[in-house]
Amino acid sequence: MKALAAALLFATLLIPSPVHALANRPAGVSAASEADATVSVAKLAKGGDCKALINLAEKGSLATRAKARFALVNMGGRAVPALLHALGKREYVPELVFVLNGIKDKRSAGPLADLLNLKDKKSLEAVENALFALGGHSVPYLFAAIEDPSRCQSAAAVLASIKAPNYREKLKDRLKDKRIYVRRAAADVELSWLDPAAREDMERLLGDKDVKIRRAASAYFLAMAPNFSVKELPALLKDPDTDVRKNSVQLATKLRDVKCFRILSEMLLSDPDPRVRALSAEAVFRCGENGQAVAPLVAALKDNDISVAAAAARRLGALKAAQALLPLQELLKNKGKQSDDVVDAVAGALADIGMKFDADILLPYINWNNLYVVRSVIRAWNVSALPRDVKVKEALKNYLKMPVDDRYKNKVRTLLGKLG
Repeated sequence: MKALAAALLFATLLIPSPVHALANRPAGVSAASEADATVSVAKLAKGGDCKALINLAEKGSLATRAKARFALVNMGGRAVPALLHALGKREYVPELVFVLNGIKDKRSAGPLADLLNLKDKKSLEAVENALFALGGHSVPYLFAAIEDPSRCQSAAAVLASIKAPNYREKLKDRLKDKRIYVRRAAADVELSWLDPAAREDMERLLGDKDVKIRRAASAYFLAMAPNFSVKELPALLKDPDTDVRKNSVQLATKLRDVKCFRILSEMLLSDPDPRVRALSAEAVFRCGENGQAVAPLVAALKDNDISVAAAAARRLGALKAAQALLPLQELLKNKGKQSDDVVDAVAGALADIGMKFDADILLPYINWNNLYVVRSVIRAWNVSALPRDVKVKEALKNYLKMPVDDRYKNKVRTLLGKLG
């Protein structure tokens, strides 16, 4: 009996089986069943039985579905009508779209666009990818979908990635549409297409009552700057939406719009969003003339948000503002433990200003594991440290003994040599 069992086992091993079929075979499905399925798929494909192949692609085992899908892809355009009929039922969408995406027949563009209101994320993503792959064939149907409130958002996402120059005028017409959802979708697409000829239409949308449209319009001008300016920029800087203000501040920075300096100074000190205030520091620096920027930037050093204080410190350093020397030191003296970002910014600013200051003031705040901070502190001490600054020399010597990144250790040795 043992000899017979061994012989049967040896004979089984000699029977060839597709490796991928065995690897993908679900639990409970025998090799014989998979072999039958392989034969069945081949026969159905040879006979052109699309309906049966689609049924296997939808409901077969994992390996059978894969074979059926590839068989349908190989059939090409002959399979498309049956695939589109099955797709209309809105079942097994990813499996069917996989096949259609492999065939890439322009007849599938319209039916696929009809599915842009699917709720299932996986299915919707498959549809969007297939429409994108069809390129220009999808564009007319995507424009039609923009006018459907249930499909406009998904249609705009696909259309934005395609870029169809022949449809620029049609898109401009949608920017003027009375329906908010159409204008919103068109503005999102235009933000990607960035057609310079759409400037007037996008500038009109800067005053749209819909906040998402204003965000897209302001982002359009930010992307196009400094090619042309914006007449309504001062009003835009006062927009109630944070994202619109962020875009507008960055736009003013790119344009170096001196007319906006007063508004930008007010935003630096009083905007409710710290991200806007931090961006305003750069804008004030770029738009100020004849030292105008120094006073608002010094005032911003007192901001409770560390990103704003750090941004102001860096810009004061770039201005080499001697008036900022004491306020910068006060920032470290009066607020206790500071973040690495603030220490880096203040030390860098003190180095850029290039005037003597109390070198010991940086000692309590140095994070020797942060290379940016170490670099800025060494630069500052090169300006101000003196041989009598014993604590500074001790700190530098200790740094040389630390098991940290030694990228700046040669600069530390040079500074120690200077201090004696």
